[in-house]
Amino acid sequence: NLSLDGFTPALSPDWTASVQASYDFQLPGGSVLTPMLQMQYSDEYYSFDINVDEAMQDSYVMADARLVWISSSQAIELQAFVLNIGDEEVLTRSVIFNPGDEPIIPEFGFKDIGASFSFLYDSRDDTMMPASGWLAELATWHYDESFGGDFRYTKSKLKVNSFHKLGKKF
Repeated sequence: NLSLDGFTPALSPDWTASVQASYDFQLPGGSVLTPMLQMQYSDEYYSFDINVDEAMQDSYVMADARLVWISSSQAIELQAFVLNIGDEEVLTRSVIFNPGDEPIIPEFGFKDIGASFSFLYDSRDDTMMPASGWLAELATWHYDESFGGDFRYTKSKLKVNSFHKLGKKF
């Protein structure tokens, strides 16, 4: 019989909190520049289902910063950002080999710094309950060691939605 009496569920800190501050600067021509700072606090927690000391994540504070520019038409958005400014190593999930007497936990820690670009096309007749039109978004994020991060990679997303009436009521 496996008993988990007295064990704390994984990834369940007693307290978490976050705060975000930003300000929109209206630029000539109608575009907007927004600096943003976000801070998160997490109380300690276990990063594995079985509570072993090696899987304990200490409490931490993490900060992210962004600078966002949005065109006057709101169709183009550019971002520069630093995630995890203080390079805080956080266990988000542990894989433990041999959780008995001498657990083995692979260690990972990295910082992502990058830039992103997105383009939005919106011809919907209504943003809340559209009956016709298109909503398309193309976004790409590029992370690079030359920005000060630990990795170089690019990820992209293309999302296209088409809206049509199904009948008189729908």
